Amino acid sequence: MASQVWAALLALAIPLSTFGQTERASENTIPFVGCKSDGQIGPVEAPMGTGKAVDVSASDARQLAYYKSDVLDFGVVGPVGWDCFAVYGSGGSALFVVPERVDSEHILAAVQHGFEGPIIEVEVSDGDTSGRYTVAEVIGLVFPAYRKDAKGTMADIDQTLPAGPYPADQLSRKSKRVVEYVTPTGKEGLGTHSRLGKSHMPIHGVAILFGEPLSLVQLSVRLSKDQEGLAAAIISQVERDLSALGDK
Repeated sequence: MASQVWAALLALAIPLSTFGQTERASENTIPFVGCKSDGQIGPVEAPMGTGKAVDVSASDARQLAYYKSDVLDFGVVGPVGWDCFAVYGSGGSALFVVPERVDSEHILAAVQHGFEGPIIEVEVSDGDTSGRYTVAEVIGLVFPAYRKDAKGTMADIDQTLPAGPYPADQLSRKSKRVVEYVTPTGKEGLGTHSRLGKSHMPIHGVAILFGEPLSLVQLSVRLSKDQEGLAAAIISQVERDLSALGDK
């Protein structure tokens, strides 16, 4: 994703996530974890970094690390001790953070069958390339203000735009371009629309449109019951990081 499109995020005015945090967030430093990548023009080594200052509660900070690859302009916070890997191509990029050791072979196999366990995925779909079809599909699901152009995009490949949200999804509209969501346990929804399969754990996340032509960031977070409370901090930090990129 070209860096200049992030300037368009200035107009988003992304509010902070409201998933029931009770302890006051403040700036705390968490460990930095570099993530290897592979894709269209070959492997990319993991970046080096130091601690990352994030706006989370002290108790959450003790459980989190910041995962970052060199093929996305931003990273994601996730449970400390997890592993990560990113993939990229002409349509965009995706970063996966998972509890087990991971590499390109594991990721490609999981993509074929759908991830079923705990995972954090952040995907950027480029609206200026083949990623525009993913953008259009998600617009049909949760961004009604942009349906007209998205309908034309899908018509280019003889596909029909989704008629609206998945019935089971719980949506929280933060603005015209920002929607937080929950896909419940065992249900299909925006959380399973990409590479995550259904499971006994719900999926929390956020979808954000930006740029011209419209591009998409989608974050999907599925955690075990004892870590599910971290979803709010993970979502909020992605929203903050995107806003910060827009300020540059």
